[in-house]
Amino acid sequence: KIRDPHLSESETSEKKNGSKAEMDEIGEETERNDEEDETGPRIASYILSASIGSEGQITKLLHPISFTMKHVVEIDAKYTALCSFWNVSQSGHQGFWSQDGCHVMKTNRSHTTCSCDHLTNFAILLNVHDFQTSKVHQSLLNLVTIIGCVISCVSLLASWVTFQCFVSLQGERNSIHKNLALTLLAAELLFVAGIEQTEHKILCSVIAGFLHFFFLAAFTWMFIEGLHIIFMLVQVFDSSRSRLPYYYLTGYGVPFVVVGVSCLFYYKGYGTDDYCWLTTERYFIWAFAGPVALILLVNAFFLTYAMSTVCRHAEYVFSSKDKATGSGIRTWVQGALALEVLLGLTWTLGYFLMNDNSLPLAYIFSIMNSLQGLFIFVFHCLLNKKAQKEYRLMANSVVKRSPSNATTHSTLTKRTHNTNHSHDHNHSPSHSQQKLNVNNGHSMA
Repeated sequence: KIRDPHLSESETSEKKNGSKAEMDEIGEETERNDEEDETGPRIASYILSASIGSEGQITKLLHPISFTMKHVVEIDAKYTALCSFWNVSQSGHQGFWSQDGCHVMKTNRSHTTCSCDHLTNFAILLNVHDFQTSKVHQSLLNLVTIIGCVISCVSLLASWVTFQCFVSLQGERNSIHKNLALTLLAAELLFVAGIEQTEHKILCSVIAGFLHFFFLAAFTWMFIEGLHIIFMLVQVFDSSRSRLPYYYLTGYGVPFVVVGVSCLFYYKGYGTDDYCWLTTERYFIWAFAGPVALILLVNAFFLTYAMSTVCRHAEYVFSSKDKATGSGIRTWVQGALALEVLLGLTWTLGYFLMNDNSLPLAYIFSIMNSLQGLFIFVFHCLLNKKAQKEYRLMANSVVKRSPSNATTHSTLTKRTHNTNHSHDHNHSPSHSQQKLNVNNGHSMA
Protein backbone atom coordinates (compact mmCIF):
# COMPACT_ATOMS: atom_id res chain seq x y z
CA LYS A 1 0.00 0.00 0.00
CA ILE A 2 1.38 3.40 -0.95
CA ARG A 3 0.60 6.45 1.11
CA ASP A 4 1.24 10.14 0.54
CA PRO A 5 3.98 11.62 2.78
CA HIS A 6 1.52 13.97 4.47
CA LEU A 7 -1.27 11.75 5.75
CA SER A 8 -4.53 12.73 7.38
CA GLU A 9 -7.17 10.68 9.13
CA SER A 10 -9.64 11.10 6.30
CA GLU A 11 -7.14 9.67 3.80
CA THR A 12 -6.39 6.58 5.86
CA SER A 13 -8.11 3.44 4.61
CA GLU A 14 -6.45 0.73 6.69
CA LYS A 15 -8.82 -2.00 7.89
CA LYS A 16 -6.92 -2.70 11.08
CA ASN A 17 -7.12 -0.12 13.86
CA GLY A 18 -3.49 -0.67 14.79
CA SER A 19 -2.33 -0.07 11.25
CA LYS A 20 -4.60 2.96 10.94
CA ALA A 21 -3.26 4.43 14.16
CA GLU A 22 0.29 3.84 12.99
CA MET A 23 -0.37 5.66 9.73
CA ASP A 24 -1.94 8.57 11.60
CA GLU A 25 1.10 8.74 13.86
CA ILE A 26 3.42 8.87 10.83
CA GLY A 27 1.33 11.66 9.34
CA GLU A 28 1.37 13.69 12.55
CA GLU A 29 5.13 13.24 12.96
CA THR A 30 5.71 14.26 9.33
CA GLU A 31 3.65 17.44 9.69
CA ARG A 32 5.43 18.26 12.95
CA ASN A 33 8.82 17.90 11.23
CA ASP A 34 7.69 20.16 8.41
CA GLU A 35 6.66 22.91 10.85
CA GLU A 36 9.37 22.69 13.52
CA ASP A 37 12.52 21.11 12.10
CA GLU A 38 13.98 22.58 8.94
CA THR A 39 17.31 20.78 9.20
CA GLY A 40 16.27 17.22 10.06
CA PRO A 41 15.61 14.37 7.63
CA ARG A 42 12.83 15.05 5.15
CA ILE A 43 10.57 12.52 3.45
CA ALA A 44 11.34 12.36 -0.27
CA SER A 45 8.97 9.59 -1.38
CA TYR A 46 5.56 8.11 -0.84
CA ILE A 47 5.22 5.76 2.11
CA LEU A 48 5.17 2.07 1.22
CA SER A 49 3.44 -0.25 3.70
CA ALA A 50 4.38 -3.95 3.40
CA SER A 51 3.29 -6.80 5.67
CA ILE A 52 2.54 -10.54 5.71
CA GLY A 53 -0.53 -11.87 7.47
CA SER A 54 -3.15 -9.99 9.42
CA GLU A 55 -1.01 -8.71 12.26
CA GLY A 56 0.99 -6.27 10.19
CA GLN A 57 3.97 -6.52 12.53
CA ILE A 58 7.63 -6.31 11.56
CA THR A 59 8.75 -9.68 10.23
CA LYS A 60 12.37 -10.77 10.29
CA LEU A 61 13.11 -12.20 6.86
CA LEU A 62 15.59 -14.93 5.99
CA HIS A 63 16.36 -13.19 2.71
CA PRO A 64 16.24 -9.38 2.48
CA ILE A 65 13.75 -7.83 0.10
CA SER A 66 14.64 -5.09 -2.36
CA PHE A 67 12.33 -2.43 -3.72
CA THR A 68 12.63 0.78 -5.71
CA MET A 69 10.80 3.95 -4.70
CA LYS A 70 10.28 7.05 -6.80
CA HIS A 71 11.16 10.40 -5.26
CA VAL A 72 8.44 13.00 -4.90
CA VAL A 73 10.87 15.56 -6.33
CA GLU A 74 14.22 15.15 -8.04
CA ILE A 75 17.07 15.40 -5.58
CA ASP A 76 20.60 16.61 -6.07
CA ALA A 77 23.54 14.25 -5.69
CA LYS A 78 24.76 16.27 -2.70
CA TYR A 79 21.77 15.08 -0.66
CA THR A 80 22.04 11.79 1.19
CA ALA A 81 19.18 9.35 0.54
CA LEU A 82 18.30 7.10 3.49
CA CYS A 83 16.24 3.91 3.27
CA SER A 84 14.09 4.22 6.38
CA PHE A 85 11.16 2.57 8.13
CA TRP A 86 8.76 3.66 10.85
CA ASN A 87 9.96 2.02 14.07
CA VAL A 88 7.25 1.66 16.71
CA SER A 89 8.65 1.11 20.22
CA GLN A 90 7.34 -1.85 22.19
CA SER A 91 6.62 0.33 25.22
CA GLY A 92 3.93 2.14 23.29
CA HIS A 93 5.75 5.45 23.03
CA GLN A 94 5.86 7.52 19.88
CA GLY A 95 7.50 5.91 16.85
CA PHE A 96 10.43 7.29 14.88
CA TRP A 97 12.20 6.86 11.55
CA SER A 98 15.04 4.33 11.65
CA GLN A 99 17.52 2.80 9.18
CA ASP A 100 18.25 -0.41 11.11
CA GLY A 101 18.19 -3.40 8.79
CA CYS A 102 17.87 -1.25 5.67
CA HIS A 103 20.51 0.12 3.33
CA VAL A 104 20.69 1.91 -0.01
CA MET A 105 21.59 -0.35 -2.93
CA LYS A 106 21.64 2.42 -5.53
CA THR A 107 20.19 5.87 -5.93
CA ASN A 108 19.89 8.68 -8.46
CA ARG A 109 17.97 11.92 -8.82
CA SER A 110 14.57 10.27 -9.28
CA HIS A 111 14.67 6.80 -7.69
CA THR A 112 16.27 4.91 -4.81
CA THR A 113 16.56 1.13 -4.49
CA CYS A 114 16.57 -0.23 -0.94
CA SER A 115 17.24 -3.58 0.69
CA CYS A 116 15.63 -4.43 4.04
CA ASP A 117 15.46 -7.54 6.19
CA HIS A 118 11.95 -6.87 7.52
CA LEU A 119 8.50 -5.63 6.44
CA THR A 120 6.94 -2.42 7.73
CA ASN A 121 6.21 1.13 6.56
CA PHE A 122 9.05 2.32 4.31
CA ALA A 123 10.03 5.73 2.95
CA ILE A 124 13.04 7.52 1.47
CA LEU A 125 14.42 10.27 3.69
CA LEU A 126 16.75 13.08 2.68
CA ASN A 127 19.43 13.93 5.20
CA VAL A 128 19.15 17.70 4.80
CA HIS A 129 21.32 18.46 7.82
CA ASP A 130 24.29 16.56 6.39
CA PHE A 131 23.90 18.45 3.13
CA GLN A 132 23.94 21.84 4.84
CA THR A 133 26.98 21.05 6.97
CA SER A 134 28.87 19.61 4.00
CA LYS A 135 28.86 22.79 1.90
CA VAL A 136 32.20 23.87 3.35
CA HIS A 137 33.65 20.40 2.89
CA GLN A 138 32.31 20.26 -0.64
CA SER A 139 34.10 23.51 -1.47
CA LEU A 140 37.30 22.26 0.17
CA LEU A 141 37.09 18.96 -1.69
CA ASN A 142 36.64 20.77 -5.00
CA LEU A 143 39.65 22.95 -4.19
CA VAL A 144 41.79 19.97 -3.17
CA THR A 145 40.74 18.08 -6.30
CA ILE A 146 41.54 20.99 -8.62
CA ILE A 147 44.92 21.71 -7.01
CA GLY A 148 45.79 18.01 -6.91
CA CYS A 149 44.86 17.43 -10.54
CA VAL A 150 46.87 20.48 -11.63
CA ILE A 151 49.93 19.17 -9.76
CA SER A 152 49.44 15.69 -11.18
CA CYS A 153 48.90 16.90 -14.77
CA VAL A 154 51.92 19.24 -14.68
CA SER A 155 54.09 16.44 -13.28
CA LEU A 156 52.86 13.96 -15.90
CA LEU A 157 53.43 16.47 -18.70
CA ALA A 158 56.96 17.17 -17.43
CA SER A 159 57.60 13.42 -17.28
CA TRP A 160 56.35 12.87 -20.82
CA VAL A 161 58.48 15.74 -22.18
CA THR A 162 61.51 14.32 -20.36
CA PHE A 163 61.08 10.85 -21.86
CA GLN A 164 60.21 12.20 -25.30
CA CYS A 165 62.89 14.88 -25.82
CA PHE A 166 66.05 13.60 -24.14
CA VAL A 167 67.98 11.36 -26.52
CA SER A 168 69.92 9.51 -23.82
CA LEU A 169 66.66 8.31 -22.25
CA GLN A 170 65.32 6.56 -25.34
CA GLY A 171 64.78 2.82 -24.91
CA GLU A 172 62.24 0.20 -23.90
CA ARG A 173 62.23 1.16 -20.24
CA ASN A 174 61.53 4.84 -20.82
CA SER A 175 59.05 4.08 -23.61
CA ILE A 176 57.03 2.26 -20.95
CA HIS A 177 57.27 5.25 -18.62
CA LYS A 178 56.35 7.62 -21.46
CA ASN A 179 53.16 5.72 -22.28
CA LEU A 180 52.27 5.34 -18.60
CA ALA A 181 52.56 9.10 -18.14
CA LEU A 182 50.63 9.79 -21.36
CA THR A 183 47.67 7.54 -20.52
CA LEU A 184 47.43 8.83 -16.96
CA LEU A 185 47.63 12.43 -18.22
CA ALA A 186 44.80 11.83 -20.70
CA ALA A 187 42.71 10.13 -18.01
CA GLU A 188 43.29 12.94 -15.48
CA LEU A 189 42.41 15.71 -17.97
CA LEU A 190 39.29 13.89 -19.12
CA PHE A 191 38.33 13.20 -15.51
CA VAL A 192 38.52 16.87 -14.55
CA ALA A 193 36.76 18.14 -17.68
CA GLY A 194 34.08 15.51 -18.16
CA ILE A 195 33.26 13.50 -15.04
CA GLU A 196 30.21 15.69 -14.24
CA GLN A 197 28.95 16.32 -17.80
CA THR A 198 25.74 14.43 -17.09
CA GLU A 199 23.37 16.82 -18.89
CA HIS A 200 24.07 15.23 -22.28
CA LYS A 201 23.55 11.47 -22.04
CA ILE A 202 25.40 10.49 -25.22
CA LEU A 203 28.38 12.73 -24.44
CA CYS A 204 28.45 11.41 -20.87
CA SER A 205 28.50 7.81 -22.12
CA VAL A 206 31.37 8.60 -24.52
CA ILE A 207 33.35 10.28 -21.73
CA ALA A 208 32.78 7.30 -19.44
CA GLY A 209 33.98 4.94 -22.19
CA PHE A 210 37.19 6.91 -22.77
CA LEU A 211 37.82 7.17 -19.03
CA HIS A 212 37.42 3.41 -18.82
CA PHE A 213 39.91 2.96 -21.67
CA PHE A 214 42.60 5.39 -20.47
CA PHE A 215 42.58 4.27 -16.84
CA LEU A 216 42.73 0.62 -17.91
CA ALA A 217 45.58 1.50 -20.30
CA ALA A 218 47.49 3.17 -17.45
CA PHE A 219 47.17 0.06 -15.29
CA THR A 220 48.14 -2.16 -18.24
CA TRP A 221 51.32 -0.15 -18.84
CA MET A 222 52.10 -0.45 -15.15
CA PHE A 223 51.75 -4.22 -15.52
CA ILE A 224 54.08 -4.10 -18.56
CA GLU A 225 56.62 -2.23 -16.46
CA GLY A 226 56.64 -5.01 -13.86
CA LEU A 227 56.92 -7.62 -16.60
CA HIS A 228 59.83 -5.77 -18.22
CA ILE A 229 61.68 -5.64 -14.91
CA ILE A 230 61.36 -9.42 -14.62
CA PHE A 231 62.71 -9.82 -18.16
CA MET A 232 65.74 -7.69 -17.29
CA LEU A 233 66.50 -9.72 -14.17
CA VAL A 234 66.07 -13.25 -15.52
CA GLN A 235 67.45 -12.74 -19.03
CA VAL A 236 71.14 -13.64 -19.18
CA PHE A 237 71.91 -12.29 -22.64
CA ASP A 238 70.69 -9.04 -24.10
CA SER A 239 67.96 -9.53 -26.65
CA SER A 240 68.61 -7.85 -29.97
CA ARG A 241 64.92 -8.06 -30.77
CA SER A 242 62.80 -5.23 -29.38
CA ARG A 243 59.76 -6.07 -27.29
CA LEU A 244 58.16 -2.66 -27.85
CA PRO A 245 55.72 -3.83 -30.58
CA TYR A 246 54.35 -6.45 -28.20
CA TYR A 247 54.23 -3.91 -25.39
CA TYR A 248 52.24 -1.44 -27.50
CA LEU A 249 49.88 -4.19 -28.64
CA THR A 250 49.26 -5.22 -25.04
CA GLY A 251 49.21 -1.72 -23.54
CA TYR A 252 46.48 -0.41 -25.85
CA GLY A 253 44.98 -3.60 -27.27
CA VAL A 254 43.87 -5.17 -23.99
CA PRO A 255 41.98 -2.05 -22.77
CA PHE A 256 40.39 -1.68 -26.21
CA VAL A 257 39.12 -5.27 -26.11
CA VAL A 258 37.79 -4.89 -22.55
CA VAL A 259 35.94 -1.67 -23.37
CA GLY A 260 34.59 -3.13 -26.62
CA VAL A 261 33.27 -6.27 -24.95
CA SER A 262 31.77 -4.15 -22.15
CA CYS A 263 29.93 -2.00 -24.71
CA LEU A 264 28.53 -5.07 -26.43
CA PHE A 265 27.50 -6.60 -23.12
CA TYR A 266 25.75 -3.52 -21.64
CA TYR A 267 26.34 -0.21 -23.38
CA LYS A 268 23.89 1.54 -21.03
CA GLY A 269 26.37 0.93 -18.24
CA TYR A 270 28.47 3.88 -19.39
CA GLY A 271 27.27 7.05 -17.67
CA THR A 272 25.03 7.50 -14.64
CA ASP A 273 22.73 10.26 -13.43
CA ASP A 274 25.44 11.59 -11.12
CA TYR A 275 28.76 10.96 -12.89
CA CYS A 276 30.11 10.01 -16.31
CA TRP A 277 31.50 6.72 -15.12
CA LEU A 278 30.57 3.05 -15.01
CA THR A 279 27.30 2.14 -13.33
CA THR A 280 27.02 -0.45 -10.58
CA GLU A 281 23.96 -2.00 -12.22
CA ARG A 282 24.41 -5.62 -13.33
CA TYR A 283 27.82 -5.50 -11.63
CA PHE A 284 29.05 -3.48 -14.62
CA ILE A 285 31.65 -1.69 -12.48
CA TRP A 286 33.62 -4.97 -12.44
CA ALA A 287 34.48 -4.36 -16.09
CA PHE A 288 36.98 -1.93 -14.57
CA ALA A 289 37.48 -3.24 -11.04
CA GLY A 290 38.09 -6.84 -12.17
CA PRO A 291 41.01 -6.19 -14.58
CA VAL A 292 42.49 -3.62 -12.19
CA ALA A 293 42.40 -6.04 -9.25
CA LEU A 294 44.03 -8.76 -11.37
CA ILE A 295 46.76 -6.39 -12.60
CA LEU A 296 47.50 -5.15 -9.08
CA LEU A 297 47.81 -8.69 -7.71
CA VAL A 298 50.06 -9.96 -10.52
CA ASN A 299 52.19 -6.82 -10.52
CA ALA A 300 52.60 -6.98 -6.75
CA PHE A 301 54.06 -10.48 -7.17
CA PHE A 302 56.37 -9.31 -9.98
CA LEU A 303 57.69 -6.30 -8.09
CA THR A 304 58.10 -8.13 -4.78
CA TYR A 305 60.08 -10.86 -6.52
CA ALA A 306 62.19 -8.27 -8.37
CA MET A 307 62.91 -6.26 -5.23
CA SER A 308 63.97 -9.33 -3.25
CA THR A 309 66.20 -10.48 -6.13
CA VAL A 310 67.93 -7.12 -6.45
CA CYS A 311 68.46 -6.72 -2.70
CA ARG A 312 69.62 -10.25 -1.85
CA HIS A 313 71.45 -11.35 -4.98
CA ALA A 314 72.85 -8.15 -6.44
CA GLU A 315 76.42 -9.56 -6.50
CA TYR A 316 75.24 -12.43 -8.71
CA VAL A 317 72.78 -10.55 -10.87
CA PHE A 318 75.20 -7.74 -11.67
CA SER A 319 78.93 -7.96 -12.26
CA SER A 320 81.37 -5.49 -10.72
CA LYS A 321 81.24 -3.24 -13.76
CA ASP A 322 77.44 -3.16 -13.61
CA LYS A 323 77.07 -1.85 -10.05
CA ALA A 324 75.64 1.42 -11.36
CA THR A 325 73.13 -0.52 -13.41
CA GLY A 326 72.12 -2.52 -10.35
CA SER A 327 71.64 0.66 -8.33
CA GLY A 328 69.56 2.16 -11.12
CA ILE A 329 67.33 -0.90 -11.37
CA ARG A 330 66.91 -0.92 -7.59
CA THR A 331 65.66 2.68 -7.73
CA TRP A 332 63.44 1.76 -10.67
CA VAL A 333 61.89 -1.18 -8.81
CA GLN A 334 61.34 0.97 -5.72
CA GLY A 335 59.57 3.59 -7.81
CA ALA A 336 57.41 1.00 -9.55
CA LEU A 337 56.51 -0.60 -6.21
CA ALA A 338 55.62 2.79 -4.70
CA LEU A 339 53.41 3.60 -7.69
CA GLU A 340 51.80 0.16 -7.44
CA VAL A 341 50.89 0.77 -3.80
CA LEU A 342 49.71 4.32 -4.53
CA LEU A 343 47.49 3.37 -7.47
CA GLY A 344 46.17 0.31 -5.66
CA LEU A 345 45.23 2.22 -2.51
CA THR A 346 43.78 5.13 -4.48
CA TRP A 347 41.38 3.02 -6.52
CA THR A 348 40.52 0.77 -3.59
CA LEU A 349 39.45 3.88 -1.71
CA GLY A 350 37.62 5.06 -4.82
CA TYR A 351 35.63 1.83 -4.93
CA PHE A 352 34.56 2.16 -1.30
CA LEU A 353 33.81 5.84 -1.83
CA MET A 354 31.25 4.96 -4.52
CA ASN A 355 29.34 2.86 -1.99
CA ASP A 356 29.83 5.03 1.09
CA ASN A 357 29.86 8.84 0.98
CA SER A 358 32.52 9.09 3.67
CA LEU A 359 34.11 12.51 4.08
CA PRO A 360 37.55 11.23 5.25
CA LEU A 361 37.65 8.78 2.33
CA ALA A 362 36.83 11.61 -0.07
CA TYR A 363 39.75 13.72 1.21
CA ILE A 364 42.20 10.81 1.16
CA PHE A 365 41.13 9.81 -2.36
CA SER A 366 41.54 13.37 -3.67
CA ILE A 367 45.00 13.76 -2.14
CA MET A 368 46.30 10.35 -3.24
CA ASN A 369 44.89 10.83 -6.73
CA SER A 370 46.97 14.00 -7.07
CA LEU A 371 50.15 12.20 -5.98
CA GLN A 372 50.18 9.73 -8.88
CA GLY A 373 51.71 12.08 -11.44
CA LEU A 374 54.07 13.56 -8.87
CA PHE A 375 55.37 10.10 -7.92
CA ILE A 376 56.08 9.24 -11.55
CA PHE A 377 58.03 12.47 -12.03
CA VAL A 378 60.04 12.05 -8.82
CA PHE A 379 60.94 8.36 -9.13
CA HIS A 380 61.38 8.07 -12.89
CA CYS A 381 62.78 11.52 -13.71
CA LEU A 382 64.31 13.33 -10.73
CA LEU A 383 65.92 10.15 -9.33
CA ASN A 384 67.04 8.93 -12.76
CA LYS A 385 70.82 9.44 -13.21
CA LYS A 386 70.58 9.99 -16.96
CA ALA A 387 67.69 12.39 -16.55
CA GLN A 388 69.64 14.34 -13.92
CA LYS A 389 72.55 14.68 -16.36
CA GLU A 390 70.21 15.90 -19.10
CA TYR A 391 68.64 18.43 -16.72
CA ARG A 392 72.10 19.80 -15.83
CA LEU A 393 73.08 20.09 -19.49
CA MET A 394 69.82 21.87 -20.27
CA ALA A 395 70.28 24.25 -17.32
CA ASN A 396 73.83 25.09 -18.42
CA SER A 397 72.63 25.70 -21.97
CA VAL A 398 69.91 28.05 -20.74
CA VAL A 399 72.39 29.96 -18.59
CA LYS A 400 74.79 30.38 -21.50
CA ARG A 401 72.03 31.71 -23.74
CA SER A 402 70.64 34.16 -21.18
CA PRO A 403 70.83 37.92 -22.13
CA SER A 404 72.97 38.87 -19.13
CA ASN A 405 75.47 36.14 -19.91
CA ALA A 406 75.56 37.20 -23.59
CA THR A 407 76.27 40.83 -22.60
CA THR A 408 79.08 39.76 -20.29
CA HIS A 409 80.57 37.57 -23.00
CA SER A 410 80.42 40.46 -25.53
CA THR A 411 82.11 42.85 -23.10
CA LEU A 412 84.91 40.40 -22.40
CA THR A 413 85.43 39.84 -26.13
CA LYS A 414 85.63 43.60 -26.80
CA ARG A 415 88.12 44.14 -23.99
CA THR A 416 90.30 41.30 -25.25
CA HIS A 417 90.22 42.73 -28.78
CA ASN A 418 91.23 46.21 -27.58
CA THR A 419 94.06 44.83 -25.49
CA ASN A 420 95.44 42.83 -28.39
CA HIS A 421 95.19 45.83 -30.73
CA SER A 422 97.07 48.06 -28.29
CA HIS A 423 99.73 45.40 -27.82
CA ASP A 424 100.25 45.10 -31.59
CA HIS A 425 100.47 48.89 -31.98
CA ASN A 426 103.15 49.28 -29.32
CA HIS A 427 105.35 46.57 -30.76
CA SER A 428 105.07 47.47 -34.49
CA PRO A 429 107.96 49.70 -35.93
CA SER A 430 107.11 53.21 -37.10
CA HIS A 431 107.29 54.34 -40.72
CA SER A 432 110.42 56.46 -40.11
CA GLN A 433 112.13 53.59 -38.36
CA GLN A 434 111.36 51.33 -41.29
CA LYS A 435 112.75 53.96 -43.72
CA LEU A 436 115.90 54.39 -41.65
CA ASN A 437 116.48 50.69 -41.58
CA VAL A 438 116.13 50.53 -45.35
CA ASN A 439 118.65 53.41 -45.89
CA ASN A 440 121.08 51.84 -43.51
CA GLY A 441 120.76 48.68 -45.44
CA HIS A 442 121.67 50.45 -48.69
CA SER A 443 124.64 52.17 -47.07
CA MET A 444 125.95 48.90 -45.77
CA ALA A 445 125.59 47.44 -49.18
